[in-house]
Amino acid sequence: EVLLPESLEIIANDTFRNSAITKMILPNSLLRVNSRAFHASNIEEINFPSSLTYIGPHAFSKTKISHLSIPSGVDVEIKV
Repeated sequence: EVLLPESLEIIANDTFRNSAITKMILPNSLLRVNSRAFHASNIEEINFPSSLTYIGPHAFSKTKISHLSIPSGVDVEIKV
């Protein structure tokens, strides 16, 4: 389990790509999860704060997450 700092506003492209982390607690200050932020990681559980405004393409592709609850008003960019 990883607890990110309350001052964090953006998770940049590829930050946790291929990581072994399975659970993450996101801070209430988080605004953006950018492209491929968790791509191919072992993340299984993540809860988004209401402050979140954007999730980039492929942010959670090839992960073990089976369900995401995304707060209303979040701009989700999906690439297929």
